Amino acid sequence: MLNKMKLVLIILLGFLFIYACTTDKDIPVGPTTVEVHEPGWADKTSDAFHGDAIVEANYNMQSCRQCHGANYAGGLVESSCLTCHKQQGGPEACNTCHGVFAASASELTNSAPETGAHEKHLTYFGDVAAACEGCHNIPETFDTPGHIDGTAGAEVVITAALASLATDSGQFIPSPAYNQSANTCQNTYCHGSWKVPKSASAWDFFYTAEYMEGNFASPDWNDASSAACGSCHGLPPVGHMEVEPTSCGKCHHSVVDETGKITDPTKHINGKINVFGNEYDMF
Repeated sequence: MLNKMKLVLIILLGFLFIYACTTDKDIPVGPTTVEVHEPGWADKTSDAFHGDAIVEANYNMQSCRQCHGANYAGGLVESSCLTCHKQQGGPEACNTCHGVFAASASELTNSAPETGAHEKHLTYFGDVAAACEGCHNIPETFDTPGHIDGTAGAEVVITAALASLATDSGQFIPSPAYNQSANTCQNTYCHGSWKVPKSASAWDFFYTAEYMEGNFASPDWNDASSAACGSCHGLPPVGHMEVEPTSCGKCHHSVVDETGKITDPTKHINGKINVFGNEYDMF
């Protein structure tokens, strides 16, 4: 009898189990959207702006690529970073981290270093690659070892040929350098580190000393006034006979006008001497 009761109980439990598993259940409904980033992630004025978060992560973009794709065009989340980062290279373009090169020295942002004199140098060189390579070791890719390290700021290594142009018959060769703490450029031909000897000049009557020379200036990268006219060489240069700045155009008319204003920037700081309508190598 006992065995029969056990059998009946087992059968009843079996029916209950089958019924419980076959009864229709409502499918759980999840959220319609998933918010990975907090509000304000794309707002530059927000404390949650993603640019600040990337700086704190030492510009490690790996987590961005995991969701938005290797080229940031959308990836798994189908949300493109290129909507805002339209420049070549997208979020990995140079000026994502290094500032807006075309901006004035006074235009700064929380997530970018001082733009300083980049605009002037870009205008002078006329080519972004040439201008950058003159003062920086350009990495092949964003992730090139040594590009992003534990040292704050961009490394400046001045290799532009013009910066170390030899004068004084090849005996005086500047050693260009950048002072990171003072934001100054030092020992460059471009900013007055040059000297031309009277003994090698066809116009020695213009000399008042054995040399005409620059002011060996160290302009401040973020202070345009430190590179104003007359700061890199005197008006006139040291060793040049005394004349008024408005008289410069009489001999150097291919470069400046009668008011002393530069009319042809391509002939200014070009490693040449432009006088009497002709151009000569520095000597």
